[in-house]
Amino acid sequence: MLIMRLESRCWMLGECLIDEGRQRIDRSGLSQPVRLKLLAVLVCLIERYPSPVSPDELLAEVWGQYETVGRQGVANAVWALRRLLGDDTGVPQFIETIPRRGYRLLRPAQPLERQWPQIEKVTA
Repeated sequence: MLIMRLESRCWMLGECLIDEGRQRIDRSGLSQPVRLKLLAVLVCLIERYPSPVSPDELLAEVWGQYETVGRQGVANAVWALRRLLGDDTGVPQFIETIPRRGYRLLRPAQPLERQWPQIEKVTA
């Protein structure tokens, strides 16, 4: 099943703020846009924590049956996410590669309540 929803969910992953609705990752004072497919991969890893997610599961959930990116496309997406999160493949803090099994988050992402601006009621 193809997951391409945009919800107004936010998480803290280490020092990174992941804002699904705005499609952004804020890290070290910088707000970076995130492509929808990359965000969908990250959300899948967040939702499945602490279980590993195989490349085939990511292909099915993020890209669906109509796109053919293959396992290399999944590996490229994880690589791009690591760059956005400031992760290091040598000493990963966020995303772990499990040989022949897939990928998983090394720590839980903490859900945040989205803070909407207060709107004052105006009476005439």
